[in-house]
Amino acid sequence: QIIATTSRTDAACTVLNDIFEETLVVPLFSDAKEVEQLFTDCLAEEVADASSMAGLIIDKLGEVGCKTALRLAERAALTAADKSTTDAKAAQAESLGVILEDLVGDDAIAARVCQVEL
Repeated sequence: QIIATTSRTDAACTVLNDIFEETLVVPLFSDAKEVEQLFTDCLAEEVADASSMAGLIIDKLGEVGCKTALRLAERAALTAADKSTTDAKAAQAESLGVILEDLVGDDAIAARVCQVEL
C-alpha cells in the first residue's frame, strides 16, 4: 500500500485521492524548532546552520510545508556554494534571504494577478 502525504487539503481530496490508496494531510510547520529538526534529520551535510535557516523561513513565511522547507534550504545551500567565501553560514543565510524575498514577492504578484472576482 502506497500512502501519500500532503499539507494541501485540496490535493488530498482530488489529485492524490485518485492516484494513491490513502492520503494523509499533515499540518504545516509553524515553529522554527520543527523546521530545524527537519534540516538536521534530512540536510545535515548541506545546511551549515539549521537553526538560523529555520528561523529565517518561519519569520518570513509564518508556516511552511516539509517539501517547501527542504527545497528552500537546498536552494540556499547550492546558491551559497557558488559564492567564493569561507563563511558557509553567512553565505547560506544571505542566499536564503534573497530566495525568500523572491518567493514572497512572487506569491503577492500571483495573488493579485490570479484574483477571481465574483
